[in-house]
Amino acid sequence: DTGLGTPQNFTYVTAPASRSTYVLKPDAKALGGLVGVEEAHKAPGVDAYLAGRG
Repeated sequence: DTGLGTPQNFTYVTAPASRSTYVLKPDAKALGGLVGVEEAHKAPGVDAYLAGRG
């Protein structure tokens, strides 16, 4: 990860480009107004949810 977002794969237009996300929170003193709370990771259950959508 280069700090610019998670790798994206746009091969399938019906699938999300990435299943990982960062957790951020507002911070008025931070450059850009946000600070990282958690590194990029896949939310629990995301694969099962997407599989159930067909």
